[in-house]
Amino acid sequence: MKLGKRLLITVAIAAAIAAVGFLSIEDPFAEVAESVQSVYQQARSLLGLDDIDSETVYVRRVVDGDTVIFADATGDDIRVRLIGIDAPESDEAGGEEATAFVEEKLYVDRQVWLEVSEDRPTDRFGRTRAYVWLKDPDSEEVSPEQYLLNALIVAAGHAETRILQGDSSRHEDLFRELEAAAQ
Repeated sequence: MKLGKRLLITVAIAAAIAAVGFLSIEDPFAEVAESVQSVYQQARSLLGLDDIDSETVYVRRVVDGDTVIFADATGDDIRVRLIGIDAPESDEAGGEEATAFVEEKLYVDRQVWLEVSEDRPTDRFGRTRAYVWLKDPDSEEVSPEQYLLNALIVAAGHAETRILQGDSSRHEDLFRELEAAAQ
């Protein structure tokens, strides 16, 4: 009986020491998580998705397939021309369909994110030139194919790719690929 009691006490003490030792070890998955986060950030950088300077706005009204009016944080209107695409005007063939597609994606008061052109922030009509993100472009699960309105319009066949001289061609390859697939 004495041997059994000693063995039980020894096992209990060993278990307690092991538990204390395990609790003092840093998270064994912390290094793996850091590596995964590092690879993720590198991938976003390669895709041109890191450090996107965006502004949160709210939809007021869709003008046509490539022009929308938003409200900024102060409630002021911002008339935006979507960068990198050209949709037909409302009175042209396909114009009504393009406008309806954008209205379906941008219901009134929907929160979206504008990524304003650094190269040419306004066009000759005074409209802000921007990419429109349907989800915060800095969140982890965002891809242009799923959440960049400009790309979605091209993918649906309602606009063609149009990169103006002097513009950043940040998403040009994607737009051209989506345009080819839509035809």
